[in-house]
This record gives sequence, structure tokens and C-alpha cells, in this order.
Amino acid sequence: MGNTADLFQDIEKLAKEMLDKYSGGDEFWEEFPVDIETFVCSEDYLSWKDSIYPGILNLLREALQRGDDGWLKYNECIVIAGQGCGKSQFSSITILYIVYLLLCMRNPQKFFGLAEDSRLQIINCAPSEDQAFKVVFGYTVNHVNNCGWFKRKNYLPDPNVKSELRFPKGIYVTPGSSSAKPALGHNLLVTVFDEVTSFDKTAVVDSARELYNQLWGRMNKRFWGKELFVGISTANTEDDFIEERFKECERDPRKYCKRMTIWESKPFLFKNEFFDYDVKDVSGNTIKTIKVPIELKSELEKNPVAFLRDVCGIPSLARSPFIKDFASVLSTISLTKVNPLPEVGWEENGYGNPLPFSPIDALSRLRSINFGGESGYEYVVGLDLSKGVRDKCGFALVHRKGDRSITKFDKDGKPYVVDLPIIELDLVTRFVVKPEQELNFGEIRELIFALRNEMGFNIKLIVSDSYESIDFKQIMLQSGFDFVVFGTDAHRETFDSFLEAVLDGRFIWFKHDPLLYELQRLEDLVKKVDHPTTSGKDLSDALVLASYFASGRKLLKGKVIESVPNRNITPVISVGLGGGDVGGSNINIPNPLDKILR
Repeated sequence: MGNTADLFQDIEKLAKEMLDKYSGGDEFWEEFPVDIETFVCSEDYLSWKDSIYPGILNLLREALQRGDDGWLKYNECIVIAGQGCGKSQFSSITILYIVYLLLCMRNPQKFFGLAEDSRLQIINCAPSEDQAFKVVFGYTVNHVNNCGWFKRKNYLPDPNVKSELRFPKGIYVTPGSSSAKPALGHNLLVTVFDEVTSFDKTAVVDSARELYNQLWGRMNKRFWGKELFVGISTANTEDDFIEERFKECERDPRKYCKRMTIWESKPFLFKNEFFDYDVKDVSGNTIKTIKVPIELKSELEKNPVAFLRDVCGIPSLARSPFIKDFASVLSTISLTKVNPLPEVGWEENGYGNPLPFSPIDALSRLRSINFGGESGYEYVVGLDLSKGVRDKCGFALVHRKGDRSITKFDKDGKPYVVDLPIIELDLVTRFVVKPEQELNFGEIRELIFALRNEMGFNIKLIVSDSYESIDFKQIMLQSGFDFVVFGTDAHRETFDSFLEAVLDGRFIWFKHDPLLYELQRLEDLVKKVDHPTTSGKDLSDALVLASYFASGRKLLKGKVIESVPNRNITPVISVGLGGGDVGGSNINIPNPLDKILR
């Protein structure tokens, strides 16, 4: 009988212990965690109700939703936000809330199927170690030290460790640069990439992409869907790694993505008055319409590309775009002028994967539409020649249509009138060789001969950015063409004067999608205009060269000889100023033209 009584006492004791043990949670949770809004706003936790930006709080609500098991619903979160939106608020609170969730567990290692003494690693990666250190030991530590829950539970990080935050239950938060080497040997549960677009990127190395691929594989193999990757950044260019991840997250229900404007993050800064602005693609088609606060209208009009990127989180096609207001450029394109050679396959393949297209293909298509020149004009061909496997050659044909009186302003703001050339575009295309073949200069010659002799284009001058065939040049000279080699990289004025002609309304042209793509991606590098590693400027080089020399054609009295001056030249005020008149007197010939006259 005594044994029975003892047994009941033991059972009662065990039941009481189990009841006490699980009174605040269940088998996995020592304490049921609160949601992210309570964690941020309640005085029992961060008490940040009056400090957090409204847009960031809403972002946290959406991104840190929890599933049926109490853990996070999403395993990847990509946020692209305007400058000043509070990205550091978001990343530091995200890290701290995940630490909180883990500390609420009885045994977080058991929850994830790890050994009892396993380390659970959270890492914050930034472009530099200093930036990562600031997020972890600045923002995150301040939040921890001011959080009532962490202080009550005595869950503050070890104050004696200065390299990382060490919490109870084997939870570590470590700062790291874009190398993230400290995390590679541990159970990496959460990775945060801060300011992703500022990670090192060259023509051959994209550190953000490489690091993501390296860490994601480790995370996924150990946690099988319970891992979390967070990428947060301002916008930059369309081909940045974070834009790639954003598109992937849009297609996957396990992933979350959002763009945030400054007025969404801080609505209290603006009146409730908006105007509509159409965001357009490279061809001028409206992608979407956004509502912009009336207070920001002047800033948007001043530099639309920078505004969309830096304020709205919408990427541009160039980091420092040469053309600041591309909408103004698009508005000058003729709606009636027909493009004789639209690029076949553009809609499907885009810029980077063009179909093979030879000068003979071009000639066949031009003959089929009875393409022909106008009498009374002299035409200029611009070439951007290159040679190699599947290389491209830009080709442009233009002529000077006449002159137009344009009002300009001197350095004192006084107006004056100057007659400047009107240039008309007749043809622009790019030739693409088939894989493992080389550019055929003979076919380019055949096209030029046909344009002159068969189709009525009085071609006087061929201008090339470079050339790979001495025979090509000699044959063209012997055939009655003037031939000039003139590098756009050494002569930025070719681009400056082209753009001024376009904005003056002195350039008559048609829509050609690959050309528009190149122009929108051009980078302003101060001393020259160049292209990013993921684009080119074969078409634009050919076009600006032809336009520059066509505008000054009437001054080329003698035979043109080769010249590639290698010096800095002050940008001219318009295309090929050598062709313009001011007050009835010829303007002095610019240095580049002076060098190519006998």
C-alpha cells in the first residue's frame, strides 16, 4: 500500500513539474513569443512606438510574419528602399527579433535538429567591416540594452566579448565584411546583407552574388527552409545582384520583397497631395505610374533618373548616367520617321543576346524596302569596328539636313543666337557574327559600296572609332571615300555635342531599341563617356562619330587623313562646331578637326 502512495506522490510531483515547466509555453517554446509589432512598440520590450518610422514598422510586420510552428514564414527577404528610409532600423530590429525568438525556445538547437552544444550563427555583412560593426555594436546593442525583456530575463550579451554578440543558448551575432569568413565554419541560420549595391563589383567579380551563392548553400543544407537571408539596400542599376534576387522573390511564395519610397517610410514629412509620374522603360513605354508628393516635384524634374533611384528605390540603367533626363531624349524621336532596320529578335533576346546579323543580311533587307538616299546631301558613315568571336560592329549613316537658329546664353546669362547644324539619322544597326566566326570586313565594304553606288547615298566620309584591318581602310580610300580614325574615349565632345543636338531638337531620328538601351546605360566618367560591364556602346559610338563629323562636313575641304589625338579637349557647345556660323563668320575649327585636314 505504501508503494502505491509513493507512486501517486511521484506522479503528482512530476505532473506539477511538467505544469510549471510548460505553463508559459509548450514542448518547444519556453515562452510564447509576441508578434513583431508588440516587440517593437510595447514598453515591456523595445518601447519604440514613437521612434520607429511608420513605413519600417509596416515593413517589419510584413517581412517577419510567423508560420504555424511559430518560426518565420519567409526564408528570404529583399528590401530596396530610398535613401533615408531607415534601412539600419529594419536590419538591426530584424536581427534582434530573431535573437528574441530563439531565446524564447526551450532548446533552439533541438528545434532545428542540431546537436545540443551547436552554435547558432547570425551574421551581418556590409561592404566594409566598419559598417557591419556599426550595425551590430551600434544599433543592435543599443536596442538590446534598452529592451525590458532582455534585461528582465538576464539575456544581455557577454560584455567581455568585443568581436561579436554572444547570447545564452549558443546564439551568436557576428559582424562581417563582404568576405563573411567568420561564419563559414558555423551553423549559419541568418545572413543579413546591408547595402548590397555597395559590395565590390568588377567586370569579372560580383562579391555579393558570389557570397550569396556560397552562404545560401550552407544555410539551406543545414536548416532546410528554416534559414533566412535578408538583403537590404538602396537601388542602383537594373543588373545589380539585389535586383536579380528581387525578381526571384516575386516568383516564390516562400520569399518576400518590397520597394519603399521615402514618403512611404516617413509619411509625416509630407502633405497628402500627390501628382502622377509615369515610369518608362528604355523604349518609352510606361511601366507603372507612381504618386509622388507635390513637395518633391522640383527635385524629380531636376534629375528624374537619380530621383527614381535614390528616393523611390527604382533602379536606373547607369550608376552615373550621362543622360540625366532620358524622357526628354525620348520625346525628340520622330513618330513618323520609319526605322529601316529594326533589330530582329529584340523582344525575345534583348540587348545582351542578339541574333547573328551580317552586312549581307542588312543589304538584303534594305533592297527589299527600296531604301534610298536623297540627292543634294553628303552622307557620313560611322563605324565602331571590333574583331573576335561573336563580336559586334556598330554602323550608322547620317547626313546634315541644314541649319537652325538656336538661342544660347553666355556665361553672364545674356542670350545670343547661333546657327547650328541639323543632323538626320538614316540608318543605325549592329552586325553580330555567328559563334566562333570573325567579323567580315569585306561584307561591310560591300554594304557601303551598295549604299553609295546602288541606293543613291552620296557617302563622302567614313569615321571609325578604331580599325582592325589596314586593307579595309586602304580599299575605302582608294575607292574615293575619306577615312578617319577618331576615338570617342579620347574625345568626350562627340557625346556632349550629340546630346546637345538632341535636346535642341536638331537631331532627326527614329526609334531603335538597342540604341536607346545603350544611350540610357551610358556612364558619365567626367573625362569620358563609357558603358558598364554588362552593356556596350557599339551603336552609340558609331552614331555620335557620324553625327559629329557630319555637322562639320563643309569645312573638310582637303583630303582627310588618320588622326587619333590623345589629349583632353574642352567639350564643344554643339555637334561639330566647325560647321556652324555665328553672326555670319565661321567659328574656328575645333582641335580634333584641325588635326585631320591637310
